[in-house]
Amino acid sequence: MTHRLAPLCALVLLPLAAPFLIATEERAPLDLERDIATLLPDSIVAYVDGSGLSPVLSDGLEHPFVRNVLASEFAQTLLAKTTMTPAAVLAIGDALFGRPVLATVGKLTSKGIAFGVVPRDGKPALVLVVRGDDAALLDSALAAAFDIVENKLGLPGILDRPQRRELGADVWRLGEELVVAKRDALLVVSNDSDLAHDTLALVDDGERSGVAADARFAALDAQRTGSEALWSWLDLTRLKSLEPEKYGKLGLAANLPATQALLGPGLCALGSSDAASVWLSLEGRAAELGVRGRDARAVAKLAPGARANASRDLPVLALPDDVGHATVYRDFAAFVSERVALFPPETLPEFTKALSTISLFFGGRDVGEDVLPQVSPWLQIVSRELEYDEGRTPENRIPGAALVAELAAPDVDGPRWITAFQTLIGILNADAAQKQGGMMQLELGLEGDVQVTSARFLDPGPEDGVDVSYNLQPACAVVDRFLVLGTHEHVVRSVVRQLASGAPRDARTSRPTEALRLSGSRIAAALRENLETLVMQKVVDDGLSYEEAQQELGGLVLLAASIEALDVSVAYEDGSVDARARITLGGVAK
Repeated sequence: MTHRLAPLCALVLLPLAAPFLIATEERAPLDLERDIATLLPDSIVAYVDGSGLSPVLSDGLEHPFVRNVLASEFAQTLLAKTTMTPAAVLAIGDALFGRPVLATVGKLTSKGIAFGVVPRDGKPALVLVVRGDDAALLDSALAAAFDIVENKLGLPGILDRPQRRELGADVWRLGEELVVAKRDALLVVSNDSDLAHDTLALVDDGERSGVAADARFAALDAQRTGSEALWSWLDLTRLKSLEPEKYGKLGLAANLPATQALLGPGLCALGSSDAASVWLSLEGRAAELGVRGRDARAVAKLAPGARANASRDLPVLALPDDVGHATVYRDFAAFVSERVALFPPETLPEFTKALSTISLFFGGRDVGEDVLPQVSPWLQIVSRELEYDEGRTPENRIPGAALVAELAAPDVDGPRWITAFQTLIGILNADAAQKQGGMMQLELGLEGDVQVTSARFLDPGPEDGVDVSYNLQPACAVVDRFLVLGTHEHVVRSVVRQLASGAPRDARTSRPTEALRLSGSRIAAALRENLETLVMQKVVDDGLSYEEAQQELGGLVLLAASIEALDVSVAYEDGSVDARARITLGGVAK
């Protein structure tokens, strides 16, 4: 009988012995220096690489950028209202986990951490790959995490052993969806078993490259500097095809006149890219968020370099005390002359109406053919705090702004623009008279040898308050070949002095770049000065209580005061868009 039962016993015991038999399977050791992108399947449409966060996690609260954030006025005010310091919060996490959380995570991710998204019907599939160089530490950390789960479930020991072995990895399944797999010092977590299997297969096969083999991925990945804390990649072509209702209209921004005028050709082109990368860099007091689009199809007629006479030899007008300054590219001549080919038919009637109105200011001349082509598309904008004549200081003061544009024929076009300005003031006065509003008086003056044309409201009476409208004292002037238009005579005169004294030129020999810089402290000062009015306006418009509005706007003031500068740049060339926003904190930590 014994010899007859032996085969039956073998069949019964084989499944129980299988995990131990599989565990002895020989597999090649993992290559810890392999690009972590090669471990994620090429089916993903969104990829995030957080490998650069490892130094931040390892340093914790002592990381230079974290220290500067905590030293900022905004953070200090928030911390003063709490009973727990960041160090105390971390200590609770350390006690709960049984080890230093940030330092442990930093070691567990020392060889990379990446995240991927694969579209699925109804719910996206997600996968996280974490790679370190200490398998024992991962075993210990995973056991501690499983202990927390077991205690919450009231099932101690249920996760002490893996449920199966797959491609050299120990695999656990938590609930109906979550898959956790560990191989040496590498961890894979996914809400989709197929995606987890595909990832483990790439981990096991060192010859395959996963998403890294995609040419569009490789092109953007090659432009990384290595300083990114986070770097991500988006397959915009597949996103648009898979979810056309959500992403299909991304590329249509370039066809909307208002969007083009506001954002410019570079940013509008981003949505038409076939793939894009987004990254975050942290360094000292600065954080930079960048977006790069590949094969971004900007409207050619509106892109930098399309106009032969688009000089970039611009005067440098930025001053240290400016609220902000910008250099932008807007080819309004092409907007008008190419409008039928560029924009949808439903937008054309508004164009016609606007052009008819504007032509009146220029003596009936065709704006598209006679006026705008004589203005360079490279424009400069400066914003500065204002000085007011005695008795004309508004109760709510607002910084002024001026636009500077180069004229192709200043001797001819300069007088036309000044006349157009005077005509505009006349039309505004006629409209104000019908509505019984304030009227403005035209004035001529000199700033050095340059004539400045301005318009101002009549002086308020002794019993009248000086309302916010007195921030408006529009003015214009022509200096050499530059037209200056401003919201207030003071800022126009300031720019005129710079141009007349021979402001240095910025030849811009590099690729064409639009740029904006805002001063956080200057914006915070303007907000503080007008805080009471802004609070009351928010109470009326949003229905908030006075205390709620004051708290919300007070937080905005503190945030602005904590930022030394915000710098934005947009470069477009040969189908590539590079847009960056850089925040420099005003902290004191080094």
